[in-house]
Amino acid sequence: MPATTKAAKPAKATKNAKALKANPAKPAEPQPQAVAEAKPSKPVVAEKDALGCRLKSQSATINAQLSTTKPKTALEISTATSINAGRCRAHLAYLVGKDLAKATDDGYVLVKAK
Repeated sequence: MPATTKAAKPAKATKNAKALKANPAKPAEPQPQAVAEAKPSKPVVAEKDALGCRLKSQSATINAQLSTTKPKTALEISTATSINAGRCRAHLAYLVGKDLAKATDDGYVLVKAK
């Protein structure tokens, strides 16, 4: 028995295809969609502590342990805050460099706040 094959049906013509057949030089334009206008957003300003560090950061946590009267060592601050001692020393060195803290024989004391 010979195999018979059906001829493939042509695909249905869409509106764009019909428009192209009618005028091939000018294709049909797509329907405009509603475009939501983007409003310029204001930059988010982070809250900062008295020394200029972002709240809830490691730096702000270390700053909270400092006082103007009782000196604390980097190790004492590290154990109180559960932050690595090296990180505490680095932040304290930063504060000393900015003249916000002073290194004494007993530890670090806060000099001034903004």
